[in-house]
Amino acid sequence: MSLTQLAFCRTAPFYGADGLTSTSANFIANKAKEMYETLEKDIRSVSFLHKDYKVIDKEPFRVTANSDEKVFITIKDNLKKIGKLKGLIAWLREAIKLKDETKEFILHYTLQEYVKDVLGEEYPSTPFMNVPTDIDLEKEFSFETLQRTLELQAQAACVGQYIHPKGSIATARKEFFDLRNKTVVKGEGTETTFISYVEAISGDTLEKNYLELQELQRKYQAELNGINHEIDLKKQEAKKNATLKYKDELIEFNKKISEYQVSYKEWISQMSKEFSELKIVIPEGLKEIYGIVKGA
Repeated sequence: MSLTQLAFCRTAPFYGADGLTSTSANFIANKAKEMYETLEKDIRSVSFLHKDYKVIDKEPFRVTANSDEKVFITIKDNLKKIGKLKGLIAWLREAIKLKDETKEFILHYTLQEYVKDVLGEEYPSTPFMNVPTDIDLEKEFSFETLQRTLELQAQAACVGQYIHPKGSIATARKEFFDLRNKTVVKGEGTETTFISYVEAISGDTLEKNYLELQELQRKYQAELNGINHEIDLKKQEAKKNATLKYKDELIEFNKKISEYQVSYKEWISQMSKEFSELKIVIPEGLKEIYGIVKGA
């Protein structure tokens, strides 16, 4: 849609300071239609022939034609009158139609169109919360930090897989303390086998080194946790800032839209009133037939 519709209606020749309302114009158009339909009915019933009837044993009789040489004077006058009546109707109907279309145009004219066409401004975009992605945040850290993070993840996982309860070192440690200095008998009779478990290293050495591995794994994990914590803080800060920015933008957006809505409603009301009150004028060439219809 564009404001061309309003400009066209304003400059259309149908309207003026004095004239008919749409209701009055519609009444006159309907009345004119009834008048020309009556005249058309008379023309359609014209006959130029007398009808002579002769019945055996009865006197002949004639049905006289309803027309004579002078009928064309009436026909021509009526045709001219019908043309004038239809011309009046066409004028009034076009005027009513344009008013109705313009009022419908105003009814469906949107706030966005009003801001662009009437105010000459760009309709503001709806704000959205733009939270930085992990990739965006990672760009804020140095290459060395990111490399160190990957290394710590690998180191912590590498040590952890051996010392966790089902890891090979943890399993061997448990076996050491369960079986050291013990003899286990397997089989029977001549198949009897005695297995003696002798310490390959001291328990203190095993325990000391196992605890050192645990401590090493905790150290890797602690450093990794520290970096991850820093990243999490960055994420929380970024989300907080994005949320605050979004709220500020949303407040400003809603404020602007509210201002637009106030002036938009005033404009719509003004336009509706202006075009609803347009009066339909009767052009000079149709005033005579209009007077006849009005006075009939």
